[in-house]
Parts: sequence; C-alpha cells; structure tokens
Amino acid sequence: MQAKVNDGDAILIGLDKKIDLDNDKILLRHLVIAADATTLIFEVHPDENGWTFPEGALTLKDKQGNTYKNKASYASGYTWGQYIVSDYPPLEDGVEAITLDFEWFDRSFQKEIPLNQGEIK
Repeated sequence: MQAKVNDGDAILIGLDKKIDLDNDKILLRHLVIAADATTLIFEVHPDENGWTFPEGALTLKDKQGNTYKNKASYASGYTWGQYIVSDYPPLEDGVEAITLDFEWFDRSFQKEIPLNQGEIK
C-alpha cells in the first residue's frame, strides 16, 4: 500500500476524525484510494473490555447510490483497543465523497468524508 502511494498509484487521505459511539471512540486515521481497492485505516478504543469492532458492519456509500461492502479486514489488538485496516472494492469514477455507514444492532453512526485530495495516476 505504501509503495502505491509513493509511486502515485494511490491517494493517501489523512482523516484524523473522532467518532463517539456510545462510550467507545473510533479514530479514523487514513483512507487510501487506488484503482483496485479502497482501504480505511482506523482505531477502536472501547469503553468495555472484550468488545471487538465488527468490521463487516461498516460499509462505504457514495452519493451515486453505490454501496461498498468490506472485503477483508486485518486487526491488531492492543491494551487500548484495536488498530484496523479494512479493504473495500474500488470506488466508482467521479465519487467526490463517501459516507461511512455503521449499523450493529442498536449502535450506528454515519460520517461523510470528502475525497478532494488529488488524482490517481
């Protein structure tokens, strides 16, 4: 992923956004957009010990009506929570913003992310 960004084949968007989900904190770190995939990198700081974030409950949506479902996730556990890298299909051409849409039982959030960060080679 880093090589694609360095070669100009992917765009790295720094997010640094915090989402409060009940007493838990979601820290959005980066979004990587490439021609073959979209990757969301974030941290989960749970208030409850033992709660793990259900990555499959987080989808990406665009204003054209497309929904991008999680293809794969990689999580590392730490004493403070989880560091998660989630892969999604590539975004359609012309997408200017995506909405992160999380729904898990009675817990939910939506967060819009603008994508005006440059062009992929």
